[in-house]
Amino acid sequence: MAGEKLQEGSDVGPPHPSGDLVHGFPLPAFPGRRHRGRAEEDPRPEVRFSALRWWVVRAGDEEGEALAAARAVAEPDPEVRRRVVHMLALGWPSGARTAAVLRDLALRDEDEETRAVAEDLLVLAVNPDG
Repeated sequence: MAGEKLQEGSDVGPPHPSGDLVHGFPLPAFPGRRHRGRAEEDPRPEVRFSALRWWVVRAGDEEGEALAAARAVAEPDPEVRRRVVHMLALGWPSGARTAAVLRDLALRDEDEETRAVAEDLLVLAVNPDG
């Protein structure tokens, strides 16, 4: 798959149901709800990313993956989105949600550099031995 462009309908995992990832997980059960607001709504990209890191670390493994996946899809700033994509791929490389989000971003992200990063990381997530 290295060097090949992803195509719609490829067999590298199912596309993620965006609505499920972005709107489908509950508020965290830990004291950190203000970080959710900052991660999603702060006007400063660097604050959104820092708040997300705080939020993901305290959320735990399964919820952390869901949070990172949701922000990888919903983050409006392409540079922050690429950082979140790296966080997702490095934190949960074998996660089904990770592969689905990476595949979707590689095929559909509006930013060319984000598409390329997602495609490169998808190859590693699907084939960790390179």
